Amino acid sequence: MILKLTALQPYLYLLLLLLGYSCKDQCDLSDLVESTCTGAEGRTYKTVIFPDGSEWMAENLNTGSLNSSIDSLAYCTSDSLWKLNESPHYTQYENYSPNETAYGKLYNFKAVTAEGLCPDGFHVPSIEEWEELFECLGGPNEAGALLREANFSFWSPVDNMTSTNESRLTFRPGGFRDEEGKFYNQRFFGYYWTSSGENEEAQMISIHYASDAISEFQISTKSGASVRCMR
Repeated sequence: MILKLTALQPYLYLLLLLLGYSCKDQCDLSDLVESTCTGAEGRTYKTVIFPDGSEWMAENLNTGSLNSSIDSLAYCTSDSLWKLNESPHYTQYENYSPNETAYGKLYNFKAVTAEGLCPDGFHVPSIEEWEELFECLGGPNEAGALLREANFSFWSPVDNMTSTNESRLTFRPGGFRDEEGKFYNQRFFGYYWTSSGENEEAQMISIHYASDAISEFQISTKSGASVRCMR
């Protein structure tokens, strides 16, 4: 019996090591700290500080201005101009300003890369930073439930029964504007820019109303989506 246990010891150690690695990235959500930050136009946003020290905005960005005077941010409602416009610009879903109160503004990728879009000290997260957040919340197949606000006033109630918002990040589905200027999926999907992109495509993540899994994909930089900032 002693010999058998001794022979198994390296395997037991390896198993414990692998279990440690599989769990090390998941956060203790009881250690989250709520805070605030101030962006352009003097707007105050709720934030959440995670155990690793990262701080994420707990609201969709809703600024029509930049902190920097180097770039300017234009308001664009026209479908044809949205498609042709090469400058940093934003709109609201269906060009209807009350939508931004609940869901924030939609930005093109030029705005994402403009200096001063986020509050001072914050930035649009890279795809790697988004993935670190998902791992913190149990992995990309589970994170959606912990990110979605548990409020059917903003999310479609159909099949949306697992939302817990345990992350306290209160994600809402602001929808999407394609490169032709057409709008889709408010109340069903939250589409969020990453800062990772090149040429005419950039990476985006989406949160689904009926699935806890997070999607990642490449999309035209002329599209419009929501923004969260972090530091």
